[in-house]
Amino acid sequence: MTDPEEAIQSDRFVLEPLLVGHADLLFDDLLHPRLYDYVPSDPPASREALRLTYERWVRRRSADGAEVWYNYALKALRGAVYVGTLQATLRPEGDSLIAYQVFPRFWRTGIATEGVSAMMHALAAGGVTRFVAQVDTRNVASQRLLASLGFALVRRIDEADFFKGARSDEFEYERVMTGLH
Repeated sequence: MTDPEEAIQSDRFVLEPLLVGHADLLFDDLLHPRLYDYVPSDPPASREALRLTYERWVRRRSADGAEVWYNYALKALRGAVYVGTLQATLRPEGDSLIAYQVFPRFWRTGIATEGVSAMMHALAAGGVTRFVAQVDTRNVASQRLLASLGFALVRRIDEADFFKGARSDEFEYERVMTGLH
């Protein structure tokens, strides 16, 4: 299996395994409210709150040990600037639930496509074959991203959540990768 503490490199980015020190580097960009339009969370309350979250995440495993967590800070090779975060949760069933955030000032530049693809290929090289993403039905940009990465819509989950005063329905997408393609 791919080591969750190993960096992954693509043509333009390095996916650095998330460390507590990344909290200070990512905090300002994580405050942008548009990042939270379609997710049931809010910007971090403080740098210290973000550090505490990252302290849990750097354990790389859920409390019961059943899930392996791959959390990355996505850094541009050119300019050495952080552009987002990526996550993959390897579940006991053997699939991986993925998530991603690209900071709004970098939207529409292909970052999410390249970063998520690099992460998926690294995990596939380690034996993961099924990737799952759950997306709010209002999040058209993420739906397009997943389609461009070869994900297929497999189901709709009505009333998946309620946050920010509204009901959230979700689409579940999946991609099965057999080999590296």
